[in-house]
This record gives sequence, C-alpha cells and structure tokens, in this order.
Amino acid sequence: MNRDKLIQKFLSANNLANCTLIPINNDASFRKYFRIKDKGLILMDAPSELGESIESFIKVDGILLGLDLNVPRILAVEPNDGFLLLEDFGENVFSKILSTNNEEGLYKKAIEVIAHIQSSNIHPDLNEYSIEELLKESRLFIDWYLIKHKQIKINPSDILEFESIISALFQSISPAFDTIVLRDYHVDNLFYLGDIRELTIMNYRRNLVAPVGLIDFQDALIGSPSYDLASLIEDVRRPIGLELKESLLNHFLLHTDLDYEETEREISFFSVQRNLKILGIFCRLKYRDKKEDYMKYLNNGIDFLSKHLEDSSMKDLNRWMKKFAPEISPLRINILN
Repeated sequence: MNRDKLIQKFLSANNLANCTLIPINNDASFRKYFRIKDKGLILMDAPSELGESIESFIKVDGILLGLDLNVPRILAVEPNDGFLLLEDFGENVFSKILSTNNEEGLYKKAIEVIAHIQSSNIHPDLNEYSIEELLKESRLFIDWYLIKHKQIKINPSDILEFESIISALFQSISPAFDTIVLRDYHVDNLFYLGDIRELTIMNYRRNLVAPVGLIDFQDALIGSPSYDLASLIEDVRRPIGLELKESLLNHFLLHTDLDYEETEREISFFSVQRNLKILGIFCRLKYRDKKEDYMKYLNNGIDFLSKHLEDSSMKDLNRWMKKFAPEISPLRINILN
C-alpha cells in the first residue's frame, strides 16, 4: 500500500476520513507534517524506511510533559507505519512573529524553558551528549562542507588532528551531563502560546509561566544546558545583536546557579561545534537531498565560527581552519601564537 493510502487509512481509523490536509513546511529531516484543517490537529508522517522513528518522539514527549512543558499531546499512534496525530500549536512560530519590538520578551520566555529543564534535576533514560557524538556531528563539516562543497582533499592525519582539537576543547570546558538537551532549540521549533489558554480538543491548562510550545525534540540527550542556550542565541536562521545576547545570557544565569565565565566558555565551544555540524548538514541537504534553501544560512554559520576563532583558546582550531577553510579563519589573528 502506498504512503497516501496508508495516511488515509490512519485518518479513517481516527474518525478523520475526508479531512483536508495542508502541508506544512518540513524540517531538514525526512519527516513530513500536515495540518488537518479545522481540527486543531497535526499529522506527522515519519517513514521508517527513510530512517525516521516515532519511538523517540513519543518517549521524549512524555518526559517533557512530566516536566509541565508545552509539548504536543499525542492523540493517536500507528507505530508500524510511522504516523502520529498531534496537537496543533497554531501559526505563532517564533520565526514568523519575532520582531525588534517583541524579541527580548519572547527569547526570555524561551530561555526560561531551558532554565526550567535544568532546574528540574531529573535524569531520564537518555544517552549522554558525549564527545563521541559531538565528534561524529563535527565530521559532517569535513565530509560535506570541505570535501563535497569546497572540493578540498583532506588526509586521514588532518582529520585526526581536527578531531583531537575538538576533543581537547571539549575537555577544557568539562561540561556537566546534568540536564536534558533538546538539540534543535531554535526559532523554527518554538511557538508562542501565551494567548491560548485552553485546548479545543482536550480540556487542560497550559504552562503559562513559560508559554512556549516545543517541537522537534526527539533527538534529546543528556548534557549541558549551555548547548540549547547557544543554539537559541547563536542561531544561523536569526542572528541577534550583542546587546540582546548579553541580556539573554544574564537572564539565563538569573534563573540558574551557573557561573558566568564557565557558561560563556561552554557557549563558545558549543556554538563552534554546532555550527561546524550545521555547515555540514546544510551542504548535505543540498548535494544529497536536493534541498538548497538552507544554503542561504551558510554565511551566518561562518560568521559565528570566525567570531569564536578570534579567542586565544581556539588558536589550534583557527590554525587548522587557516589551512583548509581560510574563509572561516579570522585573518586578524596571529595564528602562530
């Protein structure tokens, strides 16, 4: 049975036959989403044959609901075919509604979610965001940005040096593994729910202390809260000014008991690691998946990397970049120091 027929079968089994499906802009994965018109529902289509899974989404959704966070309620599941029927958070996604007039308030609400997760002090059965995982992600930069996009030849010894540098930077900050890291905490995955008090399909109260709806959290791991903070305030989709960034960092620290300088160092490392991964993923989307739209963000990722490579703690990585990606290495640094 083809995918369209399987979808109709799933909808019919949930009394939604003949409903109108409106495609929603999909993320960088092979998952597809459809709004079910006039029903307050979303259909997630996650085909297992393309490497997608609904099991981790269901698991993390339950964990975050247990923390009184606003994640979509799951109304129906078809595990064999990879379908979920979810609560619809509506149209107020951050990337659509953020402006210079409201950005500080909305970002602070999003930061309060990270702080709430960090302060919950729970340790669910999730894997750690280990150096092995971070290195695996960082290698995407070499495989897809340098080798595929820039057509640069890299020797195995150069790859080992790159991994050794990333590992040493990770060890130098010694981040804690003490909180849930959502990993894709950015403006395309956050919804403002402050003006919605009740669900139309289920009668329960939202968490209005931090009225932010969360999606795309199925890859959550256990790690440092600084990762999601870096993901939010150094987001290639919507870079923000230094003054706002400083205000948001202080707001985060106000709601946690973390150290300022230590958090700054972690943000720097995680921003570098994350943007290396992002450059690789966006190039992979172009060359492997024929999704070129993400390439418009490439320069923002390069800018974030260049800024952090100015720091003396990054001199080894800066030296490596100078050799293989001079467009990323900040030229005003004396990399011989």
